[in-house]
Amino acid sequence: MSIELERHILFRDFLQNHEWASKEYETLKLSIAEEANHNHKQYAVLKETRAKSFVNNIVEKASANKSQFLYANKIMVIGSGGSGKSTASMRLGELLQLPVVHLDALFWNPGWVRTEKELWASKIRELCSNPKWIMDGNYGGTIEYRLSQADTVIFFNISRYVCLYRVLKRAITGKRADSIPGCREKSDYLFLKWIWTYPYKNAPKILLKLNKFKGKRICIIKNRKDLTKLYSRIRAERNAVEP
Repeated sequence: MSIELERHILFRDFLQNHEWASKEYETLKLSIAEEANHNHKQYAVLKETRAKSFVNNIVEKASANKSQFLYANKIMVIGSGGSGKSTASMRLGELLQLPVVHLDALFWNPGWVRTEKELWASKIRELCSNPKWIMDGNYGGTIEYRLSQADTVIFFNISRYVCLYRVLKRAITGKRADSIPGCREKSDYLFLKWIWTYPYKNAPKILLKLNKFKGKRICIIKNRKDLTKLYSRIRAERNAVEP
């Protein structure tokens, strides 16, 4: 990718994600058009000089903030059952203004009937092709593909005691953040065993996979304090770029 193309993409994406910057740029262009008396050639000359400072400023902001969560467009949220993935995904969706996809609600059909493997793989490709999303769920068969498509990964590596407590509470109350139509909440032995063994059977494998995907924003949440810090970081990033 050429430097000019990269600058163009940074500038474009920044305007798309920041309404204030987009409005300022539109106002600037209208001012230039009036000064050029709507002459196309004169407009191009004036835009090159008058808008240059504005464009450079925006590109500088965008370049400095590429690693920030505020600029995430495709966020993959994974972790043990009961770790709080779904609730956190909804909160992140509000903070970042991104659509949230709960994979459990799509994978399970009424009566806890699984979606066929090939159909599920096709569905995942379709979901990942969207320009923006927060995708909550594990599903090992498609995790490599989703990792390749995401620009950000949030891994909930929470205490198994906390996870078990939340799952058992969920089973008793029947309430969960991502309701699954036609599937009554339950917690069987295999699911509880999966949660109990997750820290030494699944978590190490996830961490190894994450190490293979360099250049992505990766955040590991170990407790409520870590999650609160992430929310605060996003709010701070947003306040830093908004006038």
